[in-house]
Amino acid sequence: MSDRIIDDMKWPQHCLAEIDRLIDDCQPGAAVALARDAHGKWPEDIRFPLRIASACRSMQRLREAGAWIDSALELQPDNLNALRQRASVANVLSDYPTADRIVERMAAIAPHALQTDIAAAETQKSRGDVLRAIDLATEAGQRHPDSPRPHLLLGEIFHSMGRSRSALKAYRTAAVRDPRNTNALLGVALSAMHLDDQETAAAMVRRALEVEPLGLKCQLAMVGIARQENVSQDDLRAIAMEYAEQLRAAPGKSEAWVNLPLGDLNNALDMPDEALECWSVLDTGDEPNAQRWLQSADCHLKCGRSDEAVALIERYLELNPAEPQALIRLAGIEISMGNIERGIALRYGVIASEYPKHVSVAVRLAADLFVMGRHEEANSLFEHWFPIGRICPEPEFKTVLQRQGRVQDLLDLALHWTDNDDCPTYLRRFILQSLVAQRQFDRARAYAQHWRDIGAEHGETFLEYVENEIADDGRPDFTRNVGMPEERLMMSAEELEAKMRPTTRLATGRWPATALAWSVARDKSMGWAEWRDRAVRATALFQALSRRPFKLKDIRKYIQTPDLSGIEDLLAEDKPFIGVTTHSGPYSHFATSEFVSKAVYMMTGRHSGVTQVPVISFLGDTNAVAIQCVTALRKGYRLFIASDTAASQMAFRPVTSGASATLFGVPITLPNTIPKLAQELKVPTVFFQPYWQGDKIAFDIRRLPDPVPGEDRQAWYDRWAAAYLAQVEQVMSSAPENQNLGAAPWRFLLLNGLLKPETAMQTALEPA
Repeated sequence: MSDRIIDDMKWPQHCLAEIDRLIDDCQPGAAVALARDAHGKWPEDIRFPLRIASACRSMQRLREAGAWIDSALELQPDNLNALRQRASVANVLSDYPTADRIVERMAAIAPHALQTDIAAAETQKSRGDVLRAIDLATEAGQRHPDSPRPHLLLGEIFHSMGRSRSALKAYRTAAVRDPRNTNALLGVALSAMHLDDQETAAAMVRRALEVEPLGLKCQLAMVGIARQENVSQDDLRAIAMEYAEQLRAAPGKSEAWVNLPLGDLNNALDMPDEALECWSVLDTGDEPNAQRWLQSADCHLKCGRSDEAVALIERYLELNPAEPQALIRLAGIEISMGNIERGIALRYGVIASEYPKHVSVAVRLAADLFVMGRHEEANSLFEHWFPIGRICPEPEFKTVLQRQGRVQDLLDLALHWTDNDDCPTYLRRFILQSLVAQRQFDRARAYAQHWRDIGAEHGETFLEYVENEIADDGRPDFTRNVGMPEERLMMSAEELEAKMRPTTRLATGRWPATALAWSVARDKSMGWAEWRDRAVRATALFQALSRRPFKLKDIRKYIQTPDLSGIEDLLAEDKPFIGVTTHSGPYSHFATSEFVSKAVYMMTGRHSGVTQVPVISFLGDTNAVAIQCVTALRKGYRLFIASDTAASQMAFRPVTSGASATLFGVPITLPNTIPKLAQELKVPTVFFQPYWQGDKIAFDIRRLPDPVPGEDRQAWYDRWAAAYLAQVEQVMSSAPENQNLGAAPWRFLLLNGLLKPETAMQTALEPA
C-alpha cells in the first residue's frame, strides 16, 4: 500500500500530508510504514525521520523515537525543532544527561530562542527542580512577551505544586496571548475549579468546546465540573455515551480515532472494563502500539487481574527499558503479590540516579524498609534524600517529619516550598501547626491574618485556630485541642454525601489490602464492580469525615448508635479506660464525645477540625506524649488510642519488645505499649472499632481481657494481642469494604514475607 502511495506522489509534501493525516487519524503504525518508505525515496529530507519519531512517540516507543530524531540530527545538526524533540524524549525517559547536553547545544546555536528557553525550563520541571523551572519559564515569558508557551508551562508547574492562584494567573495570561488555545482555556477552568469558582470554570470550558467540540480534554473538564455539581454516576455515564455518539458521527475517521479518547473518558469515569474494550483496537496492526499499555495495566489491577497488569508492563519495558513510571508501577504490583525483594530492588533502581522527581519513591521505600525491620537502612535512605527533597515539594516528607517529631525541619520545608500569597492549604496548615507547636504565636498569627486578608481558602478559620491556640496556652496539654481544619472544611451534609461516590483515585489499589481483596471478592462470586463500589463508597465517606470539622448535626445521619452494654459498668462508675481502634478520625470522636464523657484522643494531628474532644498531639517527643497519656488516665479521662498497628507506630518505631499473636493465621508482633500501660495503671482496655455496616458506620465496642494477678508479663501481652487481633479479624471479615480498616497490618505482614496472596484469598473473608 505504502509503495503505491510513494509511486503516486511526485513531491515530498504530498507524502507528508498523507503521513500527517494518518497520525491525526490515530493510525501511527501506518504512518511509520509510509514515512519509512518515503525516507528511502528522499533520504536527505529531515522531515521524514521526524515524522517517524512523532508516530513512534505516540505509540510510546520512546527509545525508537529518540533514535530517529538522532538520525534527523545527523542530517541537520543545528535544527532547533529536532533538538527540542530530542530533549523532550530524553526527559520522558529520565535521561537527563542527554537532555542537558541537548539544551546546551540549543543554547550555543540560539541562546535566547523560544524553543531553547522552553526546553531548558521543561528539563528542570521534568527533573523535579520546580523552583529553577519557575525561574527559567518566567525569564522566557519576559523575553517572549507575545508567546503563550512560557505561561502555559508556568501554569502546569504551579498547578502541580497546588498553587492554584498562581496557576490561574499564568493560564489567563496564556489565554490573552492566544484566545483559541484550548490548553490555556482549560487551564483557567481547572484552576478556577480548585478555587471554587464554578462559574468561571464553566465559561472557560464552553469557550474551549467552541474551539474543539470533540476535544478529549474538554470532555474531561466537563466531567470535572459535573462532579463538582454532585451529578450522579448515571449522568456521568450519559456524558460518555453522548461523547461516543459525537465521535462516531465524525465523517471519515478511523475506529482508533473514535475509541482512543472514548477509552480515556471511560477510564476517568472509573469504568475500566469499558476503557480496556475501547483501547483494544489500538494495538491490532503490524507495528506494536504501546500507547495505552500502562493505563491498561492500571485498569487490570483495579479488576484484580495482577498477572495481566504485570504482562503489559513487562511488554512496555521491552520497548522502553528502565522507563521510571513503568518500573514504579511494576514495583508496587510485585510487592502486592508478595515478591517483596523484587519490588524493593525495582524501587532502588528507580532512585539510583537521585533526581528530585523520584523523591516520593525514596521516601515510600524508606517507610517500607522501616516496616521490614531494616531501620538503619531506612534512616540512612531518608536522611540522604532529605536535602534532595528540598528541591521538589513532596507531601510524604511532611508526614515522616511530623511522626518523627522534627517540627523545625517540617516548618523549614513548608516555608521553603511555598509562596506566602499562594500555597496549598495543607502547607498553610502545617506551617501554623509547626509554629503553634513551638509556641511562636506571633508568627502564626501574622501568617493567618495575612492569609485571611488576601482571601485565601479557609483564611478566617486558620486565624480562629491560632487565636484558640493562644487562648488555650497554659492549659494542661491533654485537654488542648491541637486539631486543625483540613481542606473542604465547610462541606454541607449534601456535599458530604456526594463524597461517597466511587472515585478513580480511591480505587487504584494503592493500599496493600486492596489488590488482595479484589481477588477475594472474585473468589466469593461477588462481582468486582460491586465490591469496588461498596469498598470505595465506604472509604470515600471515611475520608470525607476525616477532612471536616467535627459537627454532630452533619454526621449523625451516617452513624449507627453504638451498643454500650459491654462497658456500662465503666461508664456508670465513671472509671477511666483505654479505648483501642485501628482507625482515627471524627467518626471515632463522634462516639467518644456523644456517648462517653471525659474522653481524650491521642492522634498524629493529621485528622483535624475536632472541636469537642480534647486531643493529645503526637507531633512531638514520644516520651512527652506518654507522660500526657499517663496524666490523663490518672485524672480519670478515657484515653482513646489508634492501635499500635497504625502506620505511624509500625513504620517508624521498631518493635523491640512486643506482643505476639496471629492475624488470619499469620504470626504478627505488635508493640506492647497498650497492654503495658493498662497493666501498670490498672485500667481496663476497650475495643472501640468503627466499621461499615449497611449504609452506616457502626462501632464494635467490647471489653478486652484484663491481666490476671501473678500472670507472667509476656503471657499477658500475648493474650491481650490475641484478643485484640481476633476482634480486628472479625471486623475485617464482616464485609469486603472493612478490609481497608486493617491496611496497616496487611502491609506489615506483606512486607515481612508473612502473607501471600493465596493466603489472603483463602482466609480474609471466611465467616468469623
